Amino acid sequence: MRTPLKGLLAGLGAVCWAGLALAQEAAAPALPQGDLTGAIVKMLAALALVLAVLVGLYWLIRRFLPGQMPGAAGGGLRLIGRLPLGPKKGVALVEVAGRVLVLGLAEQNVNLLATIDDPEQVRGLGAGRGGFGQALKKAAAGAQEEKP
Repeated sequence: MRTPLKGLLAGLGAVCWAGLALAQEAAAPALPQGDLTGAIVKMLAALALVLAVLVGLYWLIRRFLPGQMPGAAGGGLRLIGRLPLGPKKGVALVEVAGRVLVLGLAEQNVNLLATIDDPEQVRGLGAGRGGFGQALKKAAAGAQEEKP
């Protein structure tokens, strides 16, 4: 396990431990009958504290472990669109390093159906004009032109 992750987990444990201690202290004294407003204010303050801790932990994780967050990989990979064809089957257009890959998706595998290298077609597909169906037609037409 990496050192920043250990630190984050230790910090999370310390926050949880402190929260449990505060909850035990808050539960010990009984509230007077007519002090409903004070109880609501304390509850909202505790909620704000918990939300602030969660936002802080989210920020720390994004700051120190960017590759561990879902969707944070980036790296020039972009899903243009996906068309489901059946249960656990479909076709997807993925842009990678200035090229568009037409992928056939199945339950157990992924197959490369076509590759589009023409910069004009890539720009047209990447702009998303006409939706996925139009992009798929363009990709199919490009694949037919490549085959002799």
